[in-house]
Amino acid sequence: MDKFNKYRAKIEILNYIVSVCTNTFTEDYGKHVNIPKKENGFISSLFNRSEIPLNTLVKLNCVRESTEYYLGWLREIKDDGVFLIESIENGKLCNWSNVGIEYMPVESIQSHWIWNDKQFDIKDKWMRACYKSRDCHLLRPLYPEFSQEDNSFTLSLRVMFSDDVVATKKFNDYKKVLVRDMLNFYDEALYDYQFKNTKKKK
Repeated sequence: MDKFNKYRAKIEILNYIVSVCTNTFTEDYGKHVNIPKKENGFISSLFNRSEIPLNTLVKLNCVRESTEYYLGWLREIKDDGVFLIESIENGKLCNWSNVGIEYMPVESIQSHWIWNDKQFDIKDKWMRACYKSRDCHLLRPLYPEFSQEDNSFTLSLRVMFSDDVVATKKFNDYKKVLVRDMLNFYDEALYDYQFKNTKKKK
């Protein structure tokens, strides 16, 4: 388990479920509003459980209310119908069998739901540094992309009012990177972008 907690990721997950995946009733009209679409909720798989995608978010049914595995990541499906679940509360792993299981479609899962708190902190510092100390009227910062294999991560910049990514840079270790290093990348990218556009105009 990573030594950095994942409290921020848990809050992001729960906020999405409460905001998007739940029904809301109105007493005035006596009917549902904001009924979630299939892709915005959990899917119950009663029969083909072996086909549930790995590394998707799942919720367990028919378990005690106090369990820390009420929501978790499906890491493995074993031959005997046992599910290896990683808790979103603390990252612990546990085998579960004879339980109800529902899963969220892969396309609904946000990449930052697996970040630890230190990675969220890097995102906050990067975005805050850009918008607080740089104009950002030409280039806008994007959320970091963290590697699943090591501590490296990539920063990117896009053109304002566009999806065009004009600069990316990979950093070796998110645990050691300095705000100064990230802003140096921003400044160099901005200089290159302005220089190229100046040449085009000539």
